[in-house]
Amino acid sequence: ADTQLLAGHGTAFGATTLDWYVQITNAGILSLIIQRKNASPTSVTAVPDFRDSTDHHLAFLITPGSNASKLYIDGALVGSATAPTFSEVTSGTLFFGRVLGIASNFFKGEIHESRFWKVTRSQAQFVSGMNTPLGNPSSSDLFAYHKMNDGTGTTLTATIGTNGTLTGATWTGSYQG
Repeated sequence: ADTQLLAGHGTAFGATTLDWYVQITNAGILSLIIQRKNASPTSVTAVPDFRDSTDHHLAFLITPGSNASKLYIDGALVGSATAPTFSEVTSGTLFFGRVLGIASNFFKGEIHESRFWKVTRSQAQFVSGMNTPLGNPSSSDLFAYHKMNDGTGTTLTATIGTNGTLTGATWTGSYQG
């Protein structure tokens, strides 16, 4: 099996803005990869095999203005690393199920919801909100929020942020967030 790409952000690999992506390796290992122009990628890796047919809550923290990067699974910190220092990402494209510049390694699973915050969230905040959909938030602290419950069509409707276009994805109807 190939490495599967869950999500990513950037304008292009090697661009002057930060690029990051989340992947599951062929051994089932979850990693957050942070890549900056002319720098070696930084990897935050979770050791447990992630392919257990159970729903999981993933949260990753990349703190603008510092080098702190953390990866959480089901509210527990499973990895951290020092990443290249960068500023808040305010432009570029979010990708789900694949990453910009890579036309293969699509994610083979379900993504129920995505939240991208403009502010640093604490572990307690991740835990308190991890199994509760936000409803219809109006928080200025959110950069993007996708409920991923449209159910039909090729549009991924954003509650906050920009709508997306689905390519090669199938609605499952199993999540009612």
